[in-house]
Order: sequence, then C-alpha cells, then structure tokens
Amino acid sequence: MRRATSLGFRIVLALVGAAGTASLSCDDLRVADLRASDAGDASGGGTRSPADGLDAGDVPLDASAEDAPSSRRTVQVLASGFHQPLEIALSEDTVWFTLEHDPTATVRKVRKDGAGSDVVSAHDAASGLNPLGGGILVVGPDVVWSNRTAGSGAIFAAPLAGGPERVIEGLLDRPYHLAYFAGHVYFSDEAVGTTPYALQRVPLAGGSPTTLATFQIRVGGIAVDAIGIYWTQGGALANGKNGVRRRPIEGSADATVDLYVGNDNGDIGGIALGPDEVFWADTESGRIMKVGKAGGIATVLADSLASPMRVAFDGTHVYFTQHGSGTAANGKVSRVPAAGGPVEDLATSLDHPVGVAVDATHVYWTAYGGGEVARTEK
Repeated sequence: MRRATSLGFRIVLALVGAAGTASLSCDDLRVADLRASDAGDASGGGTRSPADGLDAGDVPLDASAEDAPSSRRTVQVLASGFHQPLEIALSEDTVWFTLEHDPTATVRKVRKDGAGSDVVSAHDAASGLNPLGGGILVVGPDVVWSNRTAGSGAIFAAPLAGGPERVIEGLLDRPYHLAYFAGHVYFSDEAVGTTPYALQRVPLAGGSPTTLATFQIRVGGIAVDAIGIYWTQGGALANGKNGVRRRPIEGSADATVDLYVGNDNGDIGGIALGPDEVFWADTESGRIMKVGKAGGIATVLADSLASPMRVAFDGTHVYFTQHGSGTAANGKVSRVPAAGGPVEDLATSLDHPVGVAVDATHVYWTAYGGGEVARTEK
C-alpha cells in the first residue's frame, strides 16, 4: 500500500500521530506494525454480542435515537484465520473476498450463514511469489477479481456455481479496483509501461482492452453508469490536489471533469453511486462526502473519522469502514443517511476493517488485521 490507503488505495492508514504519512510498501495494503493474523486453517464463524461492547440491550447515556439500535446488534464472524482479507462482494447466499499475503489463496468464499469457507482461487506457494488479491465483483453468474501478484497481474473470472477460473485480461502489472457496466469490466492498473497508471476496460467475455485515461495515480475506487466512469484519485490532479473525476464511457479523455477537488493530495478511498449523486471516502481527511453527478458543491456527510476506507450505498444510507489508527483494534463499520444526519456505528473495536458490502438485511466487512469476515444487522 501507499500512503494512507491506496487501496488503489492500497495503502492505508492514519498511524498514531502521523495520519497518512507512514512509510508503507507500494505493493500491498500492509499497515505498519499491524497485528496480522497468522496463516492457518480458516474456521467457521461465531457471534459477538453486542457489537459495541455494551451489555445486551444497554444504550450509552449520550446515545441519540439513531445510536440506540447499535447496542442490540450482534456481530457474526462468518469465517476467520485468514491472512489479511481485503475487498468483498456478495451474491445471493455467499460472501466472496480477496486476500493479501495468504499462502493458500487470493480469493475465498463463505456462505452468508457462516457455513464453511472454501478456496476460489488458490495460490501456489512453490512459485515464490507474494500473493496479492485486489478488487472483486459479482457479475451475473460469475465472480470477477483482480490479482496484483508481481508477474501474475490479471483479471480473472469463475462461475459462482463452481468451475475453473478463466483469464479475462492478463499481462497486467498491478490491476486493482473493478467496476462493471454493459458487458465490460473496468479496472485500474498501476503499470508503468506504455499505459502508465491507466484506467481501462475489457469485455467480460474477453478481448482487447481499451485505455480510458492514463496517469491516474493512487486510484482509490471506480464506479460506472450510463453517464460515465467515476473514480477517486489520491495523486495530484492538474492543480496539485486530489479529487473525484468523471469522464464519458466513450469519447476522448479530454472530456474528463473534476467533480470534486480536495485540499491536498492525500489518499481518497472507495466510491459508490446513487441515482443522482456520487459518494466517497476521503481517507486522508477523515470524511464521507457526496456531490452531484453533474458536479456542484460537495457535501460532507460525516467528519472526524478514523481513516474511512470503503463505501456502499443501499438507497437510503451510506455504509463505510473506518480503518482505525495505530495498531489497536479500534476500527468501525458505520453508516450515515445519504440525505444527511447522525452517524451510526454498527460495529466497533474491529481490527482494521477495509471492504464493505450490503444486502437487504445485513452489512458485511473484512477485518484486515483480524483475519476475519463478519456481518451484522443493518
């Protein structure tokens, strides 16, 4: 990872006393002095109740009406014992996730009820390569993911029902963030060759990639709709700042517009789309923000957060992970109304959560430091 999150971002974090300025490897999301779980057999889940450490049914004395439900939620650990679970995606009954530095796999799955975890894409330890999973999506009957392992960078897919994986696009350097729209997979790649730091797309069925933009440094997330492709960029824009960008799916890269320009060139994390708005995590500044798809004045939905990483939108709320600071397990999974309102912490005391996803009833996340995949009620 890079400075605080490149999870295009990969990196991530605000360390105690030096938010976002730690010296970190640019090949992974490793947090300095992070307590990573030892590699070993992944186990099935269990429950921890309540999520915030209160006695069941208790409500903090200073809790608002929005805060109160969190004391009645139960965190269910679906699977544990992994080495640095990273990004996450959902199908009807299964949670799919990527891993970093895990000696057995770059992609695994676990049922939403916690009934066992299986390898989706195995890693050959004999290769001597350092396994680095990346982004992950569920697209129709397939799960699609990126592999950032040096010398093996590629976009892969495999049937949800099981079967061999196939290469959608190979010969990449460090592909990471993924999005899907209208038969194409969109991805970021930190290659430094003929298409440096490129945003590209490739047909899901396979074919030649199309480069949409280059020199997009430290991309933290991408999303696509009929209007265009949107992405967060932690590297400096033309004016030396970070920001959120959009360009048409077709046409010239010259049509790229800045929807938001930040105050510095620090890392920005995940991105999600609503019908008319773009939501994102400003990791360096500790904020969840939104802006209209056509641009305009950006709105701060939540502030003073501990390294927010990824976001998910369910039509009413923006859900997000807070990675936490230092080596302590002080991360959170939280949400805020998309229209504005108080922040609600759904799970606390987490060991450096990163990925987040939602379905109709639950919110799911990866605990990068704790080696867990877990969920709680929305």
